[in-house]
Amino acid sequence: MIDSGKYILGKGQSLAPDSTTYLLKDFVIGITEYPEPTETGQWHAHKNPLISFVLKGGNIENRKSKQIERVCGSINYYHAYEPHQNIYQVFPSKHLSIEIDNAFLQKYELQEYQINAAIENHPFSKFIFLNILKEVLFKDSFTQEAVKMLFLEMVNHASFLNNSNACPDWVPVLREILNDNWNQQLSLQKLSNEVGVHPVTISGNFRKYFSTTFGEYMRKIKIERSLKMIKESNHSLTQVAYACGFADQSHFTRTFKNQIGFLPKQYQDL
Repeated sequence: MIDSGKYILGKGQSLAPDSTTYLLKDFVIGITEYPEPTETGQWHAHKNPLISFVLKGGNIENRKSKQIERVCGSINYYHAYEPHQNIYQVFPSKHLSIEIDNAFLQKYELQEYQINAAIENHPFSKFIFLNILKEVLFKDSFTQEAVKMLFLEMVNHASFLNNSNACPDWVPVLREILNDNWNQQLSLQKLSNEVGVHPVTISGNFRKYFSTTFGEYMRKIKIERSLKMIKESNHSLTQVAYACGFADQSHFTRTFKNQIGFLPKQYQDL
């Protein structure tokens, strides 16, 4: 259907030449592919809110008031009926999309701005989306509820982080330090000095504000760094493991599978 010069895409629809959809009760999970150069650039919008995660390649995207360069690993949110134009210049390109049913938003009293904020502020939203993909690819009787819970976990965690009363000032400072120094040896005392709070305060509250232990959080950062390397570099998985600070490929493989749901080679082949 055409509206004001743009296509309005209905549930599960895509402009991609190759696409696969997985229909769930509350979501439509899609894999869209541009395997070779093809004409792109049609302005369009989606009837339902949608999230897109670039698994491979990328594109230039025009929106009403800005242009976005979408590269491997980018995650973007699209409001319902928000017009945009995708121009693909890197092939092959492959995307994971999560289309959200409006009935789901109403049932759980979610606003679109909350989901948009969750994508921007959750430090490991990529992990959640890849676990959602794993659930639908290996679908069983638990998939519907598992996907729903993963999605709500992301929104709830981000809402907690956005609540200024929930997080003291030292938490975002510490998060920035950890992300900037992910490949360094960090001591509790050094972190305490940097953020200006007692080591006991950090230790006693780390899980509350980061939803995991210090060690697991640092391993998550290393795995997040590995995602783009696996997709876009010519390094072997062993080289990626060492570059991301793992002692050996075995440790890297176990940690990757635990966080992402896929083995590194499976993710590489997605």
